[in-house]
Amino acid sequence: MKLQNIAITHFLILLYLSISTIIIYHLPETDNLVLYSQFILFITFFWTLYAQIRLNSLIHIFTIFLGLLFLFLLSLPFFDLINILDIHKEFLFVKVHLSNEIFITTYTFTAFFIAIIFLGIIFGYVNESNVKKSDVKFSSYLYTAGILIFIIALPGILTKYYIQLNVIFQQGYLAIYNGSLQEIKYPLICTGSGTLLLIGYSIFIS
Repeated sequence: MKLQNIAITHFLILLYLSISTIIIYHLPETDNLVLYSQFILFITFFWTLYAQIRLNSLIHIFTIFLGLLFLFLLSLPFFDLINILDIHKEFLFVKVHLSNEIFITTYTFTAFFIAIIFLGIIFGYVNESNVKKSDVKFSSYLYTAGILIFIIALPGILTKYYIQLNVIFQQGYLAIYNGSLQEIKYPLICTGSGTLLLIGYSIFIS
């Protein structure tokens, strides 16, 4: 898909998102409106992911960002949308009541966030001819080193996240904010895994 076609399609989606948002905020905050705002969010997300891969390939910083965004923030509302989980009754929110207004506002702002960031990437390509080219070249050594450090850190970080998820499942979503995660005693394999992962990521993007 050419850059021009991607830009036109994305502009139309952003226009539809803007008009839809104006209409949403003049309607009663019903469950159907929550469902509609979820639908709009994931139309925006999956279009952006598709266009990003076509424009920049799968192995790209923004593609990785979108993947992690889905994994850590959008997976639960997506599973709710396709009726695998019920976000209103899910154990993560067992001690928290979230109104329809909060869901609608969160989904809408997240859709705008994704769409506007990708719009910036498109403008970057449009203005590419006016930007002075950098002399920095791709380094296979840094790329390999970053991936290697990722792999070394992976067992520890996955173990840490698994333990944290078990605590969250037992105590609810508030465990993230009430200090419960800070009181966990992790096994030795988890020591320094987060720092190592950050170092690997920094080397990878450099």
